Amino acid sequence: MGDSAFSCCPKLSNITLPQTIERIGHSAFFRCDGLEHIELPKSLTDIPNKAFDNCTALRSIIIPDGVQRIGEDAFTNCVALEEVRLPAQLRRINADAFSFCERLKRIEIPGSVVKIQRAVFYGCVRLREFIVLDGVEEIGDAVCTDCTSLEIAQLPRSLKKLGRNLFRDCHNLKEIRYSGTMEEWKAVGNDQLGSNVRIVCVDGIVK
Repeated sequence: MGDSAFSCCPKLSNITLPQTIERIGHSAFFRCDGLEHIELPKSLTDIPNKAFDNCTALRSIIIPDGVQRIGEDAFTNCVALEEVRLPAQLRRINADAFSFCERLKRIEIPGSVVKIQRAVFYGCVRLREFIVLDGVEEIGDAVCTDCTSLEIAQLPRSLKKLGRNLFRDCHNLKEIRYSGTMEEWKAVGNDQLGSNVRIVCVDGIVK
């Protein structure tokens, strides 16, 4: 499927792609305002940049197990999107992939993703749970900035680096659960989480 294949088709509401499709193009469904449901083929390995950008009626998406990359702005401004299941073999989530998905409530990042790029969930104002599984080593800048409903954040022991402004303006976040020790948390290094956020480690609490 070529670039911009169905872009700006406001009357498209439902589509099932053939299982033979291995690739969808850049901006393939850009600004399909009426698209509520799409079934992606199991053969898909990549969701390119802006593939579903501004699909404002899209409510849920099951990303096939074979997908290894989600491109930049792939689902940005999908304001009706409430549920996303990320595959266990996903390797890369590019910048702003799910930014401004205003109804997204929970996300779990599989450990196969080594780095979460910048601002992936920026402005997801109803996001309550941000769960990162063991294996992820780096979380980029501003990944959860302006997630004003965020209450639960779980970070893995495998982390080596946290970006700047990771939880900026997440006023409801009071506690981060970290699966490593207090000493390991100090080695990760981030003094920008705010004095009102406590880090609950396996052997104690960092305030």
